[in-house]
Amino acid sequence: MTDGRIELPRREAASLDVPQHLAARRLGAQARGEVGRITDRRVIPASLEADRAARRVALRDADAEREALARLIHEIGALAPLIETAESQASPDARIRFRYDWLRQDLERIRAVRAGAAKSTIIVDANEGWTPDSYAELAPELLRLGVALVEQPLPAWDDGALKDMARPLPVCADEACHDTASLAQMAGKYDMINIKLDKTGGLTHGLELARAARKLGLGVMVGCMGGTSLSMAPSHVVAQLCDFVDIDGPLLIRNDRPGGLVYERGQVTLPARPFWGQPERDRN
Repeated sequence: MTDGRIELPRREAASLDVPQHLAARRLGAQARGEVGRITDRRVIPASLEADRAARRVALRDADAEREALARLIHEIGALAPLIETAESQASPDARIRFRYDWLRQDLERIRAVRAGAAKSTIIVDANEGWTPDSYAELAPELLRLGVALVEQPLPAWDDGALKDMARPLPVCADEACHDTASLAQMAGKYDMINIKLDKTGGLTHGLELARAARKLGLGVMVGCMGGTSLSMAPSHVVAQLCDFVDIDGPLLIRNDRPGGLVYERGQVTLPARPFWGQPERDRN
């Protein structure tokens, strides 16, 4: 949900090999869940910890909140007939499938990246868009291309098949692992976790999660959402405990904070003049 609007699943999510009527129910449940998060402020999912402070400020604007809730209710009402129609007409064996060969397109892109960066480490983020069959088909070719791991190939809410699958290409949990409370569920399904401070709730919890994952024999990666160097700097601390580092948020925005992180030749380093983690009196 963004600004009161319901975001439909991205194209990767549309590839899920699930019955149509279940997909429709899930979409409706997601929409209803967003209303629950607004109307019951006691419920704060771990994945939204990073936004808690901003949300507290926003919620003081009662008019804006009522307007957002009204838009949500209107859009959910518009979805209800579609969900009912899908449930009544869909066969339990029906499947949602892509109308284009996206797997082949993805492989072609990865081949092109490897051709242009022969020595680089490549990580693939499936964003919950694969099925067990997709993984079995793609893993051998990705290994031949030197891909190091794949992030979240199966949906976090339906990843049980990973326990019974051979995983020649290491699998990293992203959406499936938020904090130390969810770490126990990674056993037997994942080889690595992706820590994002936006999910854990901050630096302290991120460090706790990294150390706990190491004790369980899991690899550790640190990632990020979009953001400036100021939001990446704490992740740089977690990076010292990680196998892979993906904190490129500032590269994806137009204007980063002045004097931010330095990105050069595949490396990210702190600026010469500290701008985070140092008292103001010591910065001059």
